[in-house]
Amino acid sequence: LRFLDKSPFRNRMRRTDSEQARIEMKSFEETKYLRRYSELKSSIGSNV
Repeated sequence: LRFLDKSPFRNRMRRTDSEQARIEMKSFEETKYLRRYSELKSSIGSNV
């Protein structure tokens, strides 16, 4: 079991939390951008 402590897989497991948080933040930002774009596009379309 000692070899598991130094394996690259183990390091990947430690990084997962920060990577997951980064991915969630990026997803949130993209969703916010797309929602805003959609709102602007629909308001421009209704004004024409």
